[in-house]
Amino acid sequence: MKKVTLLLCFLCTVLSSIAQVPVRGVVQNAKGVPVEAAAVMVKGTNVGAQSDLRGVFNIPAKPGDVLVISAVGYVTQNVTVGTDGSLTVSLVDSDSQMEGVVVIGYQKITRKKTTAAISSISGKEIENLPAASFDQLLQGRLSGVNVQNFSGQPGATPTVSVRGNSLVSRDFDNDGFNVINQPLYVVDGVPQPTETYTSPNTGTGTNFLAGINPNDIESIDVLKDASASAIYGSRAANGVILITTKKGRSGAPRVTIVAYTGITQRPELRDVTLGTVERRQKMEILQRQLLYPN
Repeated sequence: MKKVTLLLCFLCTVLSSIAQVPVRGVVQNAKGVPVEAAAVMVKGTNVGAQSDLRGVFNIPAKPGDVLVISAVGYVTQNVTVGTDGSLTVSLVDSDSQMEGVVVIGYQKITRKKTTAAISSISGKEIENLPAASFDQLLQGRLSGVNVQNFSGQPGATPTVSVRGNSLVSRDFDNDGFNVINQPLYVVDGVPQPTETYTSPNTGTGTNFLAGINPNDIESIDVLKDASASAIYGSRAANGVILITTKKGRSGAPRVTIVAYTGITQRPELRDVTLGTVERRQKMEILQRQLLYPN
């Protein structure tokens, strides 16, 4: 009985492999140009292939199988394998990365029409995240933006560097100046003075940007090159961070509440004697400090 079962399993495997035929296809874009390095996968399996310089691929599949074809910059397509064993797939350009509107100081423009170095983040990506200020939430979320905390003091201003530390600006005080590398912050079109968010002595100080609630931010755009930040002049030497807050909308009123709660235990304090009792104890210690028992 076992031999018969093994024989049937072997025959089923052979028949299944025979049913699969090599499928040859060509991947091209809407203009007929071959698409190189397009990934071709048989849906529901681990069988895959990749197109070559001519956009040609070969993959074993059965008639009726669905091929998932994807490439960088193109919309993923599903194609059903026919009986002839040949396919021609035309991929459509993907504009998802070029959608949206960015602010570059003097105008609002769609991302696909600008050549400036701009990084953007939506307010939805940083809302409801616990942080002392929104600038601490930018670390690791924007290319070319480095956020570091050099002080453990609560509410201290972190150091934000755009385009590295190659450019510096000077913060003068009565005793001299300190070299800092902070970008220019613009909140709803209003540039914020440098002394608002830096300390003339240490470069950290109290972070006045913590007064901006991350839940009230609509978007944050970072201008990193000269063409995007030219309107702000020399103040934009270290980059510009544009903050757009949420505005009122027409329609039914809507109330959103974000709150954080916690429970802490009261510390146990030791008993301390004060006043006359404390003075008497200290006098006894002074009077008997040279007296030792035999």
